[in-house]
Amino acid sequence: MDPFLIMQAMNIIAEETGITMAEMKNDVAFADVGVDSLLSLAVCGRLREELNMPDLSSTLFMEYSTVADLKRWLGATSSSSGPVSDSSADDDSKPLAPESGFVFSFLRRGHSRDLQRRHHGC
Repeated sequence: MDPFLIMQAMNIIAEETGITMAEMKNDVAFADVGVDSLLSLAVCGRLREELNMPDLSSTLFMEYSTVADLKRWLGATSSSSGPVSDSSADDDSKPLAPESGFVFSFLRRGHSRDLQRRHHGC
């Protein structure tokens, strides 16, 4: 699972829907935060462009209707070993991307460019 990819995707969705990352809990249904067919096109366009996912389907939010569903799919997509079992996806009380921890401390140390190069090189 690539926590950086998941964090970037959730940031894009939060920006487009106008909700905060703290509100982006695993049990949140995208339809409940305003992701309709039109917004889905906009979000998917940004995900394709900014996360280098050119084959991303515009039906993404119909197929993966909650934050936990999308998180699992993104984890499986970014993993070379296939789907990933993530017990945190079942915990409705946790925000998806806490504002501390490995990813944020890693980025604060200036490694974001290395990660971006790695994602765009795949």
